[in-house]
Amino acid sequence: GQAVQMQDEPLQQAVRNNITEQYSGYVFNTEQPVVSKAIEWEGDAGSAEMNEKSLYKAAGYSLLLPGLGQYYNGHKTKAKLFFGAEAITWAAFIAFRTYGGWKKDDYIRFGNVNAGAHLDGKDDGFLTLLEHYDNLDQYNNLGRLLEPGAPYIENTSENYWRWQSRNDRATYTLLRRESRNAYKRGDWMIVLAVLNRVVSAIDAIRDARRAGNKPDESFPEFGGVRYKLELSPLSSYSQVRVTIYPGF
Repeated sequence: GQAVQMQDEPLQQAVRNNITEQYSGYVFNTEQPVVSKAIEWEGDAGSAEMNEKSLYKAAGYSLLLPGLGQYYNGHKTKAKLFFGAEAITWAAFIAFRTYGGWKKDDYIRFGNVNAGAHLDGKDDGFLTLLEHYDNLDQYNNLGRLLEPGAPYIENTSENYWRWQSRNDRATYTLLRRESRNAYKRGDWMIVLAVLNRVVSAIDAIRDARRAGNKPDESFPEFGGVRYKLELSPLSSYSQVRVTIYPGF
């Protein structure tokens, strides 16, 4: 037999020309009237990463260092505020502890000189006795009478003290109060440091959740997702076909 080449009818040629002009950039198959184009999002993974933040990472970073979770979420201004609060808190803690140590050295030195005592290495209970009693004998006689459960302290050179005046005892008491107050303020700085971490973690979780729920304007949301669009206007069974290739 002899092969006969079929010529396109004018109507078919017009349809093909119209489709080719309208869908410029799509693939057109002359053997089968199908136009298709694969649309790929490759470089927008940064947007997806920005919109999707791990709640666990944000909280963990903030618990480790307040402000680090905010920096992870991209909120650098808030991160600086939490960083600053953390720095101030620990600077104040060191300052209060240092001042409390200075005052402790002052009242121990003052008691050694003005009461003839040996306070170095003594426990806090013994140091407190010097605030309330003029000398060791007064404690053993009057103090133990007022406090029946108080222990007897042997009158030795290591345990002996005798204030020269009530004013000296009052000065010693004032120095100890200043030292205690400084140490207490230092302890409060630790509480504030913990509170700063909790607040930072909660704020970081909220920001991460908002970022995860925020719709991305450049559809699709996830980088690497591909869409393939096929148009077959002359097909009798499938004129339009959309194929989605998820990025996972």
